[in-house]
Amino acid sequence: MPWLRHNRIAAVLIALILLGVAVRGFAGQSQSAAYDAFHLIFGLLGLAAAVVASGRAAPLFNLIFGLLDGYQAIAQVLGLFPAGLFNLTTVDTLQHIVVALVLVTSSVIWFVRSAKQPPRLQHIPPQDNSKDSV
Repeated sequence: MPWLRHNRIAAVLIALILLGVAVRGFAGQSQSAAYDAFHLIFGLLGLAAAVVASGRAAPLFNLIFGLLDGYQAIAQVLGLFPAGLFNLTTVDTLQHIVVALVLVTSSVIWFVRSAKQPPRLQHIPPQDNSKDSV
């Protein structure tokens, strides 16, 4: 299923970006430890979701993180919590919007397409009853 692969790739890419932002922030290039901790935690969750055997983990991570990222952008524009905690620029807000749109769209497409597919049936071989009848 190509959309599952897309979701796993997206989860890995976002996770690596989040981890990079967290490392950079903890190295002294950030003004908010909470923001860096958020990136670290979600980066690790994104990597875990991408490699776990469950087919739903990566799309679910992308949906949840995409919604959170979208909220972050809206909160920044409207001055809602947690906008006051972070010193985000207009470019940061635009990045949050783009990431949110990509992740939510990718995950919703996967959930819609996977819901339309019939469940996979296991093949059960026919029983050989010839030995029983004498």
